[in-house]
Amino acid sequence: MATRYLQKLCLILMICLAQTGFAKETAEELLIVRPDGSWPPHEMFVEGELTGFHIELIQKVADAIPLKVTFESLPWNRAIEMIKKGDADAITYMGKTSEREAFGYFYEGNVLSKATVGFIIEKKYIDDIHFSGELSSLMPYSIGTVLGFSYQERFDEMTSLNKVSIAENEENLLKMLLAGRMDMAIGHVGDIGYHAKRIGVEDEVVFLKPYLTEGREHYLVFGKAKSHGALAKTFSDAMKAFKSTSEYLGLQQKYGLDD
Repeated sequence: MATRYLQKLCLILMICLAQTGFAKETAEELLIVRPDGSWPPHEMFVEGELTGFHIELIQKVADAIPLKVTFESLPWNRAIEMIKKGDADAITYMGKTSEREAFGYFYEGNVLSKATVGFIIEKKYIDDIHFSGELSSLMPYSIGTVLGFSYQERFDEMTSLNKVSIAENEENLLKMLLAGRMDMAIGHVGDIGYHAKRIGVEDEVVFLKPYLTEGREHYLVFGKAKSHGALAKTFSDAMKAFKSTSEYLGLQQKYGLDD
C-alpha cells in the first residue's frame, strides 16, 4: 500500500510540473518567512534549531517536488510586509481573511494545521471576568493580542473592543498578562498552554469557555507580489498527495497531532 501511495505522489507531481511549467523556478531557493519565537508543536526552536510539524511538513513536500527552501523567523508584522512587497516567497502559520487574500494564495491543500483560539485570564479573576460567547460581553475588559495576528474576522474587525496589541509572540503575551498589562489575552489554546506549563504557571491561568473558534485553519501562503500562483497550486497538489501517505501519519504521531 505504501508503494501505491508513493506511485500516486510521483504521478501527481509529474503532471503538475508538466502543466505549470515552472521548472526554472524550482531550481531556485525559496524564502519562507514565519512568526518569530516558538509555537509548539508546529514551529519551535529546540536547542537552537528550528523544527516542528509545520517545518518538517513543508520540507518533506518541498523535497518531493523538488524545491529548495530556507526559513527566516521574523516579527509577524514584518513577515507579512515581506510577503506583500515580494521580499519573501511564502509565509507559514497564516489564517485566511478577505484582506489577506488580496496579497496571498490560500489553497486548500496548503493547510498546515488547525487550531483552537480562546481567551485566557489569570485564575484569580475567574469570578470577576466572564465570556458569554458574545464578543460584546468582553467590552469592559482589555484584551492582549500578538501584533499583526488574525484570530477571527469578526473579532479582528470589532473596533469597540479594547485590544492591546503589544506582544511579539504568545510567550510574551502570557508574561504580560501575568504582569497585569491587560485583563485577558487571546491566543491559540495549545501554544499558550505549552508555554504556561514550560514556565511553571499553568495553575495560575485558565481559558474561558466557550472558545472563540475551533478548527481555525493555518496555511502556507505564497505571495501574489511574486506571481506565485502556479507554484502555490503545485505545492498544494503535492501536499494533498503527501497527506495520503503513511509518512504523513507518522509525522502527525511524532508531534501528537490527529488533524
